[in-house]
Amino acid sequence: IVTKLPSMTLRRYDQVRQKRGTGIARALDGRCLACHVSLPAMFYQKLTRGEAFEQCPSCGRVLYFKIVPPPSA
Repeated sequence: IVTKLPSMTLRRYDQVRQKRGTGIARALDGRCLACHVSLPAMFYQKLTRGEAFEQCPSCGRVLYFKIVPPPSA
């Protein structure tokens, strides 16, 4: 997977990982789950559409969005 990432994204990830212990965080319900900061609406929409990797404006972690299906009854 690492070979498919843009080198800039990988560098950002490594820098944040060294500083904060982890360089990636999940975005859910408009928030970064690492630092719990609300993300700007348009920023969050880009994440949900999978258009690009983005960094949290607060903690700097690379954010990802994953759709979790509701539990079946």
